[in-house]
Amino acid sequence: MFFNNVQEIKYSDFLSDIPNGTQLFIMASQESIDEIEEMTDFFNLKKQKFFGGIYSALIADSELKRKGFIINKVKPVYSEFILPFLMIKTPKLDETKKYTGIVVCDATNENVEDVMDTINSKVQGNINYIGGGASIFNPNFSVDQLRDKKVLFSNDGFKRGGAYLCIVEEESKTEVKFGYELIAGPFSPKYENSRVIKELNRDNAFEVYRFNIENIANISITPKELLLYGGMYFFANVVDGVITKQLRPVMVDENGGIITYYSANRDEELYMIKADKDLFLEAVDSLTNSLTDFNEKSLVFSCISREMFLAEDFEMEIKTIDKKNLYKSEGALASGEYSNSNRNKRLTAYGGACIVSRLSI
Repeated sequence: MFFNNVQEIKYSDFLSDIPNGTQLFIMASQESIDEIEEMTDFFNLKKQKFFGGIYSALIADSELKRKGFIINKVKPVYSEFILPFLMIKTPKLDETKKYTGIVVCDATNENVEDVMDTINSKVQGNINYIGGGASIFNPNFSVDQLRDKKVLFSNDGFKRGGAYLCIVEEESKTEVKFGYELIAGPFSPKYENSRVIKELNRDNAFEVYRFNIENIANISITPKELLLYGGMYFFANVVDGVITKQLRPVMVDENGGIITYYSANRDEELYMIKADKDLFLEAVDSLTNSLTDFNEKSLVFSCISREMFLAEDFEMEIKTIDKKNLYKSEGALASGEYSNSNRNKRLTAYGGACIVSRLSI
């Protein structure tokens, strides 16, 4: 449920009678950060457990909300804060039952994939994951400035560097769609490590990236502008013409190597891809068609880069998701979108995606 401010939360009937064992899953808009401390004091006084993250904008009532909070009641069988390689408690799940895992991760943490690996190695069961990377977005910030922000919160206050994992005994269905076109490649890459592309076809990686953008869009970019344009021009691993992983460029190192947000699948072909408005909306339309047999609330995490690219047309994406369902979507603009991999069903971090999960919360 969406709330404009903390005062609405305090006097809401929605929160007046909460069953025992229920926690609150909260998504907060970055423009409402100053109200989180007051909200925390209110819930601590009521002895009500909660967890959540900060997002650049929220999705509610078929539109973007730059201020406010979305609160959902959940009854977890497991709910813990997890750090890379550190998961003190592990869930004991019934292999005959179906579960949904809600993941709220600190997207400013460069070890996001280590958090995913920790969850995958420790959690066993029939789990459908859905989640989004929390972050405070400002295109004028450097990567280091973004990492300085604490974007996760709970009854204990603000946290950083990990993720909240909340597992509920609830069946759900999730679809992941992109909507990008291949514009260059395949490349023969040379990697410094799995997150640094050093060379492409034996040429400096950034020079190849810059050349292709100038050639296609007639835009000349500098290394400092990579964080901005990286939201529209990604690298991607591709298998049999299908994008398996998107690699958003975030920084150029001193040697012209391109640092990407996620690690590349080194055994797969590497291409450059470009955001396409028509493909974005077609992808979301096909996504909703595949979910029509699951008529529950839609929990949506859409990449910040999609909103940047679509601009005033972004609400068309939200309305497309809502038009074939009785319930309005709720969610957020995320810096990284989390779901099960189509290849091996493991929890996976995507980029540039729109993820929709239908479930009863």
